[in-house]
Amino acid sequence: MKYRKIYINLIISIVVIFLSVTLGVIPLINLTKAKSKDFKSKQQQLRFLKVKSEYRKDLEKDYKKSEEGIEKINSMLINEERVIEFVKELEDIARLTKNQEKIQILNKTDEKAMFFRISLLGSFPSFFHFLVYLENMDYLIEVQNLRIRRLSEKDLIKKELSGFKIGDIESEIEIKVFKNI
Repeated sequence: MKYRKIYINLIISIVVIFLSVTLGVIPLINLTKAKSKDFKSKQQQLRFLKVKSEYRKDLEKDYKKSEEGIEKINSMLINEERVIEFVKELEDIARLTKNQEKIQILNKTDEKAMFFRISLLGSFPSFFHFLVYLENMDYLIEVQNLRIRRLSEKDLIKKELSGFKIGDIESEIEIKVFKNI
């Protein structure tokens, strides 16, 4: 009988342990697994959102840089209102470099650019300095044609060339200045 009680207690204990494991521990394990999966899923979403946020910030930086670049390019393009300003700058550069200038706007048809012919009289170093200033102007300029001729004694007889000396040059530069369309 004593063994019988022990067996019954043992069986009841085993049943209670079995029921507590099946009814208590297994659902807790399943709940933990579900929470773990949910946590991993949310962790992946957070990583994705972080990457997306960094990508967006990079895009915003790139956009701002692009905007600044577009503004800079637009400032380098000539428009109808800035033609007089451009011609005055050319005249100032010619005066600064001690060149006598004559500037013409050419009637070439190109909707993307304006064309100018700049005729200069002066020494070769003065002409070279003019080209350096021209290259460093705040406009997009392309030299289309360049003609240089050294003045001779015959040329110096002409009234408009008084004040120049043998060895000075007469030059003609055709440039294309890109427009803001």
